[in-house]
Amino acid sequence: MTAAIGRTSAAASERWWVMTHGIGRRDRLTTRLLEATDIEPLDLALRAAYGFEQSHAARLRSYLDTPAVATFVAAEGDAPLGCVFGIDYRNAAYVSFMGVDPRAQGRGIGRALLEALISWSDECGIDSLHLDATPAGEPLYARAGFVDDGETVVFTRPATPGSTSVAPPPATEAQRSAMLARDRVAFGADRRSVLEPLFECPDNHVIAGDDGSYAVAQPETIGPLIASDAVRAGELLDAALAARPDVALRVCVPTQQPAAARLLIARGFTAGRRLRHMVRGARLAADETALWARINLGQG
Repeated sequence: MTAAIGRTSAAASERWWVMTHGIGRRDRLTTRLLEATDIEPLDLALRAAYGFEQSHAARLRSYLDTPAVATFVAAEGDAPLGCVFGIDYRNAAYVSFMGVDPRAQGRGIGRALLEALISWSDECGIDSLHLDATPAGEPLYARAGFVDDGETVVFTRPATPGSTSVAPPPATEAQRSAMLARDRVAFGADRRSVLEPLFECPDNHVIAGDDGSYAVAQPETIGPLIASDAVRAGELLDAALAARPDVALRVCVPTQQPAAARLLIARGFTAGRRLRHMVRGARLAADETALWARINLGQG
């Protein structure tokens, strides 16, 4: 089992991380920390719950060793049935990988997980919880006090086989410092704990602009993309696409920046899933016009 995660003491973690909920007349559901043996069964459960073939195992595995991630797993005995994670951005947190195995749905497991997450955020003094909700999840979040705050639209583009990849030059330390500062203003919270590993990952290409603007070309996703105007956003997007010409790509776009959709459509992307962005607590004081693409659907 992982050590206590986040900003709480061990005593506080006992109060809200290790909670037992009576679910129905016979069931006993334990909410506990993520363990290494949970990765494979939770990946299968999330893929079934979301209806996607894409594996989430790599990111789940990374959450085992990320201090800024609070982990919650619902289990019967040793068998994990669902999970949710809180990405700690100090004054805010993002809800990641909220999901329950379809075979175990309808038993209050999602509610128990969400209650554990909210208890953690209250213990930490986090003012603002954010998530991107599927239509099926919206009622649960609304009952827990989350309210609508726009949408996140997933744009996709097929691979362009035969194109030559053009890797950008590595970002300098000065550029990375400027990128982190610009991101903090655009998002409204300090995402350093997630961004620094993203920048360091050898599978990613980081494209640095001249004023702290930047984009990250992940293996199958472009994001985040932070830019002060449409010209810079277009240049960063083109550089990210040049670094990933041979794979199908997706971009998660907040509707608070409508010009992002126009840039993507002009480059062959099509709009797909629309998820409700929801907030519990205070809205962040963010420069939303500078946030052109999210990291993904679980990290903001």
